Amino acid sequence: MLLKVWSGIFLLGCAIVDVKTNKVYQNICIINYLIALIAKVIFSKFYFQSLVISLCMCAILFLIAVLTKQAIGYGDVFVILTLTGILNVKSTVEIFFFALLVCCVFSIVILLTRKGSMKSTLPFVPFLLAGDFIWIVLGEFYV
Repeated sequence: MLLKVWSGIFLLGCAIVDVKTNKVYQNICIINYLIALIAKVIFSKFYFQSLVISLCMCAILFLIAVLTKQAIGYGDVFVILTLTGILNVKSTVEIFFFALLVCCVFSIVILLTRKGSMKSTLPFVPFLLAGDFIWIVLGEFYV
């Protein structure tokens, strides 16, 4: 439960900054990631395989960011990496897909109401926060 609260507070802070400045402070992400890794080592919850998978997943997202000229921003990749440290890869993937679903619905509404175009950009961290909230509320019910 404490990790869910940590992830929510972390995402809330990042979402506020992302909406106001369109930036994600990568040093905050790295500090949280390192604290999470240290805590996992101390409490014997550290698994090397999970670390490798999370780094590979984020490397792929980073490559996508480079190839698409930041359709997903570098800061978003750092936030997702931090979530893998705080929670785990499985939970982060679930949160990511909930975030994509919410973002998709929001984008369709924006397009239908003509408040934006296909070229419009949206900060993604608020959607990660929404995905985190959905993940916490639904728990294991959606499986």
